[in-house]
Amino acid sequence: MFVHNDRLVDALHNQAHAAMLHDPGARAYYQELRSREMNHNAALRQLGPDHPLARIPVFLTLTDQVAD
Repeated sequence: MFVHNDRLVDALHNQAHAAMLHDPGARAYYQELRSREMNHNAALRQLGPDHPLARIPVFLTLTDQVAD
């Protein structure tokens, strides 16, 4: 069974977009992905898991679920 959490997806998308705007390394990686003919959303989805800050929302979500 596949579970899809819209709020988590939106949070990770926004985090990847913010990283792409404010982190030179993330911006360079995003531009590299775009140069490979990858569209904007696909590049952000790829950027999300590869950026160190992407793990924070997932960790907080997992710990919130365990703590409740």
